[in-house]
Amino acid sequence: MKSTKLLYLIVLIIGLLSSCGFTASNMTRGGFYIAGLDYLYCTSELTCIHEHAHRMDAQRGFISSTPEYQLAIQSYAMNNPGKLWSSQILNYRGSMSEMYAQMYESVSGKIDLLPIELRRFYY
Repeated sequence: MKSTKLLYLIVLIIGLLSSCGFTASNMTRGGFYIAGLDYLYCTSELTCIHEHAHRMDAQRGFISSTPEYQLAIQSYAMNNPGKLWSSQILNYRGSMSEMYAQMYESVSGKIDLLPIELRRFYY
């Protein structure tokens, strides 16, 4: 009987994890975030800031995946070619979720240091 319950528990956990958003890009740096479980794990301050940004993104309905965010970030980069982040944004080929988290991480979570045009996506 115990083995049957354990089997059900394992299947449930695998099912939950496979249907949850999971950001493991920082796994090598010591962190990850599982959106479906709202579980964040990190081992350094910088990684915690990055993974917290993934949590914020998820709590805002994955704002980084919206056309509004993507248009705002591209517009910022194109209208400010010499400013910080512009080159990286225009040359970026990863997921917008990672872009969202990397920008937040780059200012150590201090939203007021982000470009004015993009701050609204982080509050």
